[in-house]
Formats: sequence, structure tokens, C-alpha cells
Amino acid sequence: MELTTERLFIRPYRESDWEAYYDYFKDKDLWRMMGYRLDMTDEDLEKDFAWRLENPEKVLAVALREGDRVIGHIVVSEPNPPVLADPVWGRKKGRSFSFALHGDYRRQGLMKEALRAVIDRLFTEDPALEFVNGGWFSFNPASEALHRSLGMLPEFSHLLMRNGEQIEVIEGFLTRAVWEHGGKRDWRRMRRFKQQLSEAECLEILKKEPRGVMAVLGDDGYPYTVPLDFLYRDGKLYFHGAREGHKLDALRRCNKVSFCVMDEGYRREGEWALNIRSVVVFGRVRILPWDEPGIEELLRALGNRYNPDPADVEKEIRGHIHRVQMLELTIEHMTGKLVNES
Repeated sequence: MELTTERLFIRPYRESDWEAYYDYFKDKDLWRMMGYRLDMTDEDLEKDFAWRLENPEKVLAVALREGDRVIGHIVVSEPNPPVLADPVWGRKKGRSFSFALHGDYRRQGLMKEALRAVIDRLFTEDPALEFVNGGWFSFNPASEALHRSLGMLPEFSHLLMRNGEQIEVIEGFLTRAVWEHGGKRDWRRMRRFKQQLSEAECLEILKKEPRGVMAVLGDDGYPYTVPLDFLYRDGKLYFHGAREGHKLDALRRCNKVSFCVMDEGYRREGEWALNIRSVVVFGRVRILPWDEPGIEELLRALGNRYNPDPADVEKEIRGHIHRVQMLELTIEHMTGKLVNES
């Protein structure tokens, strides 16, 4: 594969690229972000460079058009074992990628420019390709932001041991359908649009109503629904519960959920039927680690929403915080509807 973008050449490596490769790839911070060993030697780098020369169909150099100097790379491969083992994505045809960029050239949109060109070529050349996948470490928010800017959304995570530490890898996916819509998901539109609520009305319900029902993909593909207390804050919903159970097992397999909230309804004078407003939220749930900044404050805000005694809330937090699991649902799509029961 050879591509030219506004600022870049994307091409196989050449023998003459050794000096530029060594200049950007000797960075130990880069090794950690890629999951490489931190004790690599120059001999190891020479072997890695030789592997790049031997695999021109898999490893692409990212070079500046001005001077054709290599500043990074993209590796395109078959999906990794965790993706192949996934019950949903393992049955689809996909390609995976990883990448690295010289530290002096970050935050200029260069890698996004390169990846977009490669992804476009992959989908264009293979009409049967169903997805492109990329993963990032949970400690690397910049990598997450780059993946999301390409239209990729996290589907599941898994753990790796690297350099003596356990690291969470989050797998993101861009489907052909989303790619064809310019990186935006084409959500189903409400059929009876005249009954649709405004976004302001939807948010009013989420802020006011105390409970809703979450639907997850449960055991053996059966939907599993569970009623939950919740807290709305800045485009996210927060929940608390036990640290094990059907719900958490399902979320670890697939973090896509829907969450439905209904109000108590009202009757117009002289009518028996209730008019009920409901909101359905679609999004992805993140299982929050307990070292997440601000997590205790979120738990306190959630407790104060239901318990009128702040002292009692503090007592519960001190006594049970280590047995509680907090969840964060990021809202990707939301619809509201007014239904008359008659």
C-alpha cells in the first residue's frame, strides 16, 4: 500500500529509513505506550527494523512529504486474539491497526491524516470488510481521543501484562456503516415523530425521575433488564451496585446498553388515560476503577439524591465503599416520547 495525503507519504520502509526510524523509535515513553519491553537494546531495534523491511504489506512508514523523512508507522494486520475470540466481532471480517508517531510531531493531526487515508483504502479495496479495529491503553487518553475522532467507539476491554504491570486495553471499532456516514452513527429515527420530546424535556426527566431500567446483553444472548437508581451529570449517567453479578458479567462482554426512564404520567381533566413521558438512552458503560478522580464525590451525590440525611450517606460510604461498584454511562443517543394510554 502506498498513499499520498496533503502532508504525508504512507509507504513501505526502505533501507535508507534506518536513521529516521531510530530517531523516533528509541523513545522509551513510546515503547510503553505501544506495550513494548522497556529494556530493548540497539540490537533489538535493528531486528525490529529488519522485520519492517521484510513485511512491506503489513508495516507502513509515515513520512513527511517535505523531505520524505519517516516520523512514524502504521501496522495493519488481522484482528488480534481477543477480537477473534469475541462472540460478536469474531464472526465478522475485519482488520486491525496500531501506530506510533515521533514525539516532536504529535498534536498536529498528522497521524489522524495518515490513519484516515489507510482506513479509507481498506474499506474501498475490500467491499466485504465489515470493520476496522484499533486498541488503546486506558492510561493513554490522547490515543483514545484519536481513535474516537476517526469514528471508533469502545466495545470491550481486556488485560495484558507488560513490563511487570497489568494494563487495561480498550478495543475500539469502526464499522463500514459508520465509515460510510462519515464517522457518524446513523441512529434509527422515531417513527411517530409528532410525539417526540425535545432534548430539554428528555434532560428534565433524567434529572427529575428517580429510577430507570437498564438493558444489557445477558447470558446466551438473552436480553437482561435491571431496575436501577441513577444520577445524571453532564451528559453521563452514574449507577452503583455490587461488584459481581449478571449485570457486570454482561457489561464486561459488551458495554453497549439502553436505559429507559418514565415519569409518573398525568391525566387530562375528564379522561381516564395516562399521558406518560419516557426517555430511552443508548450508550456505553464504563466500569469505574476506585482510583478514578472524583468517584467518591459521585457516590456521595448519588446517595444524597435518595437519602435526605447527609450524615447517614457518609456513614454508608465509609462502611461500604469498598464493596460498591460505580458505573458510568456515556450517552451517545437519546430519544423521548409522550404516549397516551388510550
